[in-house]
Amino acid sequence: MAITKTGRPILATQSSVSVVPRAQIEEQGATNLSEALSYSAGIVTGNYGGDPRFDSLFLRGFNLENDKFLDGLRLMRATQFPTSAPVFELYGLDRVEVLRGPALVFYGAGSPAGLVNMVQSAPPQPLLS
Repeated sequence: MAITKTGRPILATQSSVSVVPRAQIEEQGATNLSEALSYSAGIVTGNYGGDPRFDSLFLRGFNLENDKFLDGLRLMRATQFPTSAPVFELYGLDRVEVLRGPALVFYGAGSPAGLVNMVQSAPPQPLLS
């Protein structure tokens, strides 16, 4: 899994991890990150109301504006509301992972609450004949 950057299975991880797979995103009809994570425990997605222009995520009471990652790389975004964290389209994502608790070991300085990592789909492999 990308969340630990080690290839260790989630069951062997000592942190609390949630994974929202592509199938669940499609079943929910989610069109942005806030909608995809609305059923994950500990995440509040409607902090400033139902504004579809921004992804405003709070995990365990901490703001995750600077703790969103794409394939393990930090997404650098503005930290001033209302221009903070414009909505991230879910097109092309394979899954969304939520790591709760300090993730300093894997991702560097960040919130003590955790982080959100979005994993893109791999391109299809060509058939070898």
